Amino acid sequence: MSRPFPYRFGTGNAGKLAEARRIVGADLESVAIDLPEIQSGDLEEVLRAKAGAARERVGAAVVVEETGLELAALSGFPGP
Repeated sequence: MSRPFPYRFGTGNAGKLAEARRIVGADLESVAIDLPEIQSGDLEEVLRAKAGAARERVGAAVVVEETGLELAALSGFPGP
């Protein structure tokens, strides 16, 4: 069964792409784009901004990723 559109992963990092391909499958297109990194304590806000910027620049849906580290013992510091 073919997909209606290709899966695009917004990264120029070969290691991240290889890991994503192991999880999703080899049929994953890499889109190397620089995206703004907004500073916010809300990880969802960061991801929405990143995904919106990626879609605007590529002109199509793009999967993006973001990670954050929050330590409960330090009241959530350093944050997302």
